Amino acid sequence: MESIQFDALNSFVTLARTQRMADTTARLAVSRQTVARHLDYLTELFGAPVITREGHRYTLTESGSRVLQQAETLLQLSDALVGSYNHSSTIVDGLEQTRYHNTRGHDYRSQQHPLWRLWQDGVPLLKDAYQAWKAADFEYESPAAQPIKPYLNQYRKTELGWFCSHVGEKSAYARWFGWEWAKSAVGTATRNDPGGPDFDRFASKPYEPVITQGVCRLDHHYVQLETRPDGSFDSVCYQRLILPFLLPDGSPILATVAAITERIEITDFTVPQGASMPPELLMDDVTILKENRPLV
Repeated sequence: MESIQFDALNSFVTLARTQRMADTTARLAVSRQTVARHLDYLTELFGAPVITREGHRYTLTESGSRVLQQAETLLQLSDALVGSYNHSSTIVDGLEQTRYHNTRGHDYRSQQHPLWRLWQDGVPLLKDAYQAWKAADFEYESPAAQPIKPYLNQYRKTELGWFCSHVGEKSAYARWFGWEWAKSAVGTATRNDPGGPDFDRFASKPYEPVITQGVCRLDHHYVQLETRPDGSFDSVCYQRLILPFLLPDGSPILATVAAITERIEITDFTVPQGASMPPELLMDDVTILKENRPLV
């Protein structure tokens, strides 16, 4: 069996994510000729082109769509083995604590918490979201779910991975990145998130068990996101609730409701000095339902 060139897979996956050659060459620090050579190699290896060009945009072919997920899995395994990012995940009393640290110095940390923490020290927005979800009986189009839709992001699982199908105009995502930019994420793969593929692995890791088991999940997060052209980053802390829903046709989707807040708890971790967020971003006082009472 012929060995696979991981540099070629990296070029392929990156171009599939960005859909633009200039973005791919900049991210990988290689020439256009190198990426083209890698694509020619994969075309020969798989017996068909994996990416086609349409104007300035590059899109997956049928062959490319079939191999993309396997290519991403191979790269993740390679990354873990050679140490291009460090990942650790531990389970304590059935709850997960996760950390990613990549070579660019970005830190991603999360800790899962029991749902009763919503009423102990959770932010009002997440209490309201949970109560609305419970009253909706999993039905996304239920009237009970309508009040939380402006605050949530919706994701659907496809054979190509997780895709964003809705961004709420009042969501933490829109508040952080700005509404005009955030709404352009609808219809795109989560692997194309501006936080990059490492952040996508970190953020979407709990999606599969939540949608498979049909249970909701509460996590506290600290992340460092590259937000400026010079590669510098900003820190953001937030609590996030993941909620499974069903569409009218019975197909499952995920909704995430996040609240930007400095009220996070992650074992053996303290938010670094200087990582405080602008007050206008914080969502500690956002409420939807009056007095956080259960819907009837």
